[in-house]
Amino acid sequence: TIYDGSAIAFSPGSIIAGSIPNAVIPANSTRYITIGSASALTPLPVDLTAFNANVTGNNSVTVSWQTGNEINNDYFTVQKSLDGIAWQDLMRIKTAAGPLPLHSYNIIDQNPYMGISWYRLQQTDLDGRFKYSAVRVVMIDKTERNSIVVYPNPVSNLLTVKGSSAELKTVKIYTLTGQDVTLTAKTIASSSTARVLDIAGLAPGVYNIKTSTGSAKIIKQ
Repeated sequence: TIYDGSAIAFSPGSIIAGSIPNAVIPANSTRYITIGSASALTPLPVDLTAFNANVTGNNSVTVSWQTGNEINNDYFTVQKSLDGIAWQDLMRIKTAAGPLPLHSYNIIDQNPYMGISWYRLQQTDLDGRFKYSAVRVVMIDKTERNSIVVYPNPVSNLLTVKGSSAELKTVKIYTLTGQDVTLTAKTIASSSTARVLDIAGLAPGVYNIKTSTGSAKIIKQ
């Protein structure tokens, strides 16, 4: 409500309300001013309170963020880059909405780039407008990803993965977009230092083989 004689002034980072009579806000009382808009085209933006990217187990990267307000928000897009210039969409997440004052999100990038990976968050409104978060940079030590040997490569049916017994406790297969397709393969032979996988059921393409701490790319013919 605008009262006779009240004045609203704007300056960078500030909104100043003046000349409001004591009849409206009596002296020695708590004073509140609510700022809003009658137009759906001018909602308050998403309040991004945190955005982080950290290297986690198996040389994956966990990207997490938190918001304090999501009026007019449609979805978030996590993006990554090899050089901080050309960006690739990693995953799209719909807004959580709901009454909570804070909303927390996280995704796991199972296939970060070796060396440096850059991450940012694109927030898109219901009207299609969008903005970006600050950029976060992580480092994956290349030497940590050479602990397994895979052959033949390219491969049609049977793939052998060799490594230490500790390394082969976990063997996973992912698409380049991070989809886990391990269940499509079958282990037909194994020892303490090798595992033979039948991957005939996988569609032709490029895949990432991830073990406890190692990783290798294969081409499925």
